[in-house]
Amino acid sequence: METMCAREIKFRNCVTEELQLERVEEPRFCCWENKVGQQILQLVFLDLISQIFIRLGKTLALALFVKHCKSDKLGKPSFQVSRLYLDLVYGQCLVWLGLYFMPTLSLLVAIGQVIIFYLTYWISLTCCAPPVNIFRASRSGTFNLFVLAASLFICMMPMAIGVMELEPSASCGPYKPDLRVYDTLVEKIGRLPGWLSDAVHFISTPAFVLPVVIVLLFLVCYYRAKSVTHKEEADLLRDYLSYTRKVEMRRIVAFNRDNKG
Repeated sequence: METMCAREIKFRNCVTEELQLERVEEPRFCCWENKVGQQILQLVFLDLISQIFIRLGKTLALALFVKHCKSDKLGKPSFQVSRLYLDLVYGQCLVWLGLYFMPTLSLLVAIGQVIIFYLTYWISLTCCAPPVNIFRASRSGTFNLFVLAASLFICMMPMAIGVMELEPSASCGPYKPDLRVYDTLVEKIGRLPGWLSDAVHFISTPAFVLPVVIVLLFLVCYYRAKSVTHKEEADLLRDYLSYTRKVEMRRIVAFNRDNKG
């Protein structure tokens, strides 16, 4: 009985040792950067498909229905620039999010935007009605820049966390020997020539960052004040033209009365 128990224990130990050896020798490939890049790439393709088949396809189907059914009440769809702008901002956010995990993502998004541009151009010329109100980019320019800037800062946060805090994958990538990507960047900067390394370190200090931020804020305030001034001048010019038109009309009416008299 003791001999059988000893044999069973010895057999279990041998099986356990073999399993441990297999686990050690088995190459485990785990690259979380690739997985994140794949998920963002799926979002890019989903966005491209939704724009082509849902938004543009809906506009084309509605225009064909109005044309063949001759529905005057429904009318042709209008071309909306604001929706296209939001699509562009969303695509740009995907590029900013996935550029660290997939460097070729910007090229793929650029190709997709070229395809969408020409499809939108063709559909707007053939299927859309002329807009009633002209889209004025000057009025929404400041808001658009603010949306882009806010999107940039929000999208930079995950990238900064990936560079500063997260550990790179041990199975792939050029940063696998180090614990953080930031350590590799510091090491590479330290190998630069003395003057270039000092310049890079100075750029990353608050002595350089704070003046740049202040100058950018002053530029934003300056262009904002300039746009407000131009708008006021345009309103004054419009009022002056309206006044001169009324004066000329009064002169013409008075001249006609004098001729009749």
